[in-house]
Amino acid sequence: QDKAGKSWLEGLAEKISPFVEQLIISGQGEVPGPLRRIERIDDLPGMHGPLAGIGALFRKHPFTSWLVSACDMPQIDARAIDWLLAQRQRPGVAVLPRNPESGRFEPLLACYDYRCGPLIESLIRSGSRKISELAEDNLVVQPEIPIDLIGCWQNVNYPDELP
Repeated sequence: QDKAGKSWLEGLAEKISPFVEQLIISGQGEVPGPLRRIERIDDLPGMHGPLAGIGALFRKHPFTSWLVSACDMPQIDARAIDWLLAQRQRPGVAVLPRNPESGRFEPLLACYDYRCGPLIESLIRSGSRKISELAEDNLVVQPEIPIDLIGCWQNVNYPDELP
């Protein structure tokens, strides 16, 4: 919970709502009371990790483009979302930002255009469990996260890990 007593999921929903037409919660776990009215999509059966959730989103709503975020990234703010959305470009089918400090791709605050669905399905069929393998496709935009926004992509497992 944050200092106001809201769960990180509630805080994230508030931050993302202005940028999307509809919120959807993906995955398992308890959903706070105020968010229980929001559509929820379970992960793909027999799979774990981000690909299980993102794959389930595409299967349920194949003609939807997605702004995806993990619920354990409480430092996400409007600046990061604005920057991420500004990185979308044609013919790109996804925006998979790269952390300049770690060199890793960050698939859990990313954009996935509906045209990315076949690439997601291909990863699932291949047996891959790493959505970051999308970065190998030349239609995936791979911008470097600005240094002043890197903290927005930091996942936190416990409140004492917050800076």
